[in-house]
Amino acid sequence: GTTALGNAFSGIAIVDWGVVNDGPTGALVSNNTVSANGQYGIWIDGLTSQRNFVLGNRVGTSVDGVSSRGNGSVGIYISGGSSNTVGGLANGEGNTIRGNFSNGVLISGAAAVGNKVLGNSISGNLGPAISLDFTVGTSVLGNSIDSGAYTAISLSNSANAVIGSASAGNIVQNA
Repeated sequence: GTTALGNAFSGIAIVDWGVVNDGPTGALVSNNTVSANGQYGIWIDGLTSQRNFVLGNRVGTSVDGVSSRGNGSVGIYISGGSSNTVGGLANGEGNTIRGNFSNGVLISGAAAVGNKVLGNSISGNLGPAISLDFTVGTSVLGNSIDSGAYTAISLSNSANAVIGSASAGNIVQNA
């Protein structure tokens, strides 16, 4: 159908789920359309939410990825989890994040250590495309960002962030 039918809170929530210590991976969230939810499109929350992968999703868009069907707040929100990956640099791993009513991607909390935002297409959100608040060691590489009137990448009280590299810089336009 073409009618946006969201949930009252989050489309997908991973709360205190993942692999602690030396396990291989947590949850894989892949190839979904997550739109028109009351708060967050995809929410990863909690100290033990580790090593989860969010790959190849359409967040805040229609099924075809063209029309905006924004979530009520943040597109993808990691609050406190560590070593999570949003997108990837290989073909098809990046997410399309568009039209959300706040940030495209928000990572926050002192326990948010070593997360990655890689190879995503982020545009048309009503807040910064990517916002890092009180994080440590977050990598932001290979993203295509059209931020319009908002900040492309925002850092607030974050340490040791890697924003772009010689082999995987971010493309920022309309900032």
